[in-house]
Amino acid sequence: EEAAARFADRPPEEDLNILVLEDNLSISPRIEQPTLDAIAGFLSKEGAAAAGRRDMVHLAYIMYVPGLSVETLPNQEHIVRLQCNADSVLGTTAYVISRSGLDTLLGEHRRTGYVDAIPNMMARLFPDT
Repeated sequence: EEAAARFADRPPEEDLNILVLEDNLSISPRIEQPTLDAIAGFLSKEGAAAAGRRDMVHLAYIMYVPGLSVETLPNQEHIVRLQCNADSVLGTTAYVISRSGLDTLLGEHRRTGYVDAIPNMMARLFPDT
C-alpha cells in the first residue's frame, strides 16, 4: 500500500519496479555484476517486451524445495522461472514487484485480507509470470 501510494501519480503505462528487501536479507559473496546486469535487463521494458509480463521476481531461492521446479528461460543465463505450489515453502528475502504485480497483490488483499505469506501469494497469483 505504501508503494502504491508513493507512485500513484505515475501514469499507468510507465514502467514501475519496486525492490522489496526484508529484514532477513544477507548479501551473497557470489553476486557478480553480470547477474545484476541480467536482472536489470530482465526487468526493463525491452526485457518484458521480449519475454512477456513480469509480476514478481524473486531474487533468491533454495533449489531443494518440495513442489518447486526450475525452468531455464531462452537467452537468460542468470534468470530462471520458478514454478511452485502451496507446499513449496520458499521464503523471501528480496524481490521485485512490478505495477501489475502490485495491483494484483493489493486487489487480492482487499478481497481476502492479509491471510498468506508473500511466497504463497507469488505461487498462487503469479504461477507463470
